[in-house]
Amino acid sequence: MCAVIGVEGLSFSGVGLPVKGYKKAGEAATNLPYLSVKDSIPFGIIKASQYLQFSLREKNMQKGGNNFDYWEVSESLVSRRNQIKVSINKKRLSNKKKGIKERIPYPSYKDACMTYAPPMDMVFPEKRLIAETSLLATPGALECGYSQCIDWTADGILDENIYKWIGWYTRSRLRLAGTCVEVGQDKAFKMRKFYQCIESSEKSTISFILGGFFCYQSATYWLTSRHEQIEHFIHAGLIKKASLQFYPEEDKRKTPDYLIETSAGEWHVFESKGGEHSPRWQRIEEAVAQLDSVTQIICNDEPPKDVSTFVCTHTSIDADKNIAINVVDPVPENAQPIIFNPDVCILLSKLTLISLFDTLSAIETSRQYEIEGMDDWAFVHAPEYDDVQFGIPKAYLMYKDEIKSSLGIYLALKEVVDLKLGNDNEAGYFKEGWIKLTALFPSRRELRRVIKRIRPTLEQYSKITEYNYGHFLKSLAKSLALKIQTERILLTEFLLVDTLPDPIKKHLSPWGGLTRTAPLPGYDDPWATPKSKPSNRPKTPRL
Repeated sequence: MCAVIGVEGLSFSGVGLPVKGYKKAGEAATNLPYLSVKDSIPFGIIKASQYLQFSLREKNMQKGGNNFDYWEVSESLVSRRNQIKVSINKKRLSNKKKGIKERIPYPSYKDACMTYAPPMDMVFPEKRLIAETSLLATPGALECGYSQCIDWTADGILDENIYKWIGWYTRSRLRLAGTCVEVGQDKAFKMRKFYQCIESSEKSTISFILGGFFCYQSATYWLTSRHEQIEHFIHAGLIKKASLQFYPEEDKRKTPDYLIETSAGEWHVFESKGGEHSPRWQRIEEAVAQLDSVTQIICNDEPPKDVSTFVCTHTSIDADKNIAINVVDPVPENAQPIIFNPDVCILLSKLTLISLFDTLSAIETSRQYEIEGMDDWAFVHAPEYDDVQFGIPKAYLMYKDEIKSSLGIYLALKEVVDLKLGNDNEAGYFKEGWIKLTALFPSRRELRRVIKRIRPTLEQYSKITEYNYGHFLKSLAKSLALKIQTERILLTEFLLVDTLPDPIKKHLSPWGGLTRTAPLPGYDDPWATPKSKPSNRPKTPRL
């Protein structure tokens, strides 16, 4: 069974929705749980007062927000559509022989879809997204749009000048996309009217950036309905850096945009596409094949895990219209695993978060500040960036240099080996690796420390081939203690997040950042917990 999720301005489709156990999905950016009274609900299940409550809620919710439509892909409808395509191919061939020029289109991929019905043990996904803040102030929007376009390299991490400039570029790029989006009167995210005047190639870039956030939002709703929470939301760019498989150029495969691990240890694959609304189903059909590239997840030496769901999202953006999303979930036939080191992915995602904090802090009008009672968090207020306030654990900043050094060394040697294997050169990598590390660590003292850290791997692997490629990278990660660093930073993060009040947790993203709009001047900070002031009353002497 396959599933399709659609986000269409304010369109509506009624589907039966269970009441018992219904939870609020996507609390960070949504209003109260939504239940349509148009759905078929036996009166015996809920009390009259509950029915009235849901009725009033629907009346209020219909006043605004983006509406999500959910669909399934039917195997029988797919089979019927394929038969029609065969007939069309025969007709096209016949017309070509007769010299007849007639355009005969295939049936829309939408014809293979039917109304979604959730399994009995799952609740219906959230139907609405209420735009309560600007897009960039919505939890997850900064990190999702930011991380997906940084192709981290050893130079980008260790060269401070490159590190700053890539942050500046990425910040500007995300800000550009946010400029095109406004909140309509119906509290739905929509494209501004001037978007029609933007050149087509620039529209592709903006679609790509916005698609990342709405793919994340769809994944949040989809997984919450399955009683799962996102633990790690990993972009394909980070997966490639952490891959333990070498693919020659001619065998390179397209990895889906996002791999998502839930708190229950389940894996889900999401592919994100974007563009105009009209040809969306054609783009979705083209993208579905890319989901076949990953059907099993292997983390280091752990047993393979099957991917639970495969989802292709298409974000439709048109000038002066609400942003719309359609999502298709096909079931691949062949098992194709991807093997990677999750520690590399996690550390790269934390480095991206640190880069975002550094970049927002570098804006001339920004300022770093602290919130009373949240002493372990560092915040930056960026008035020029939609008045966003963004916070990360101070421990991230404390571990920053160590993370950059370890990842820089790891990627430096990986890049050298990839280049040599790509040129069919399986000779030793010491010379090129030494040159690379010497350029990145000009201090002799620092270079000696680097060599000392990786010496066990250098002594064990004097020659790298496609067959021992993964073993070499695992040994390198062990020499650099990547797993120890990852466990330490995740434990620190867990202890911090666990103590946050629920109203603040709503602003937390899977990447670990807190995002909100700055409180109005003159009002108390709702996140602050003032410390009790010492009493001025004289102490009573003890007897």
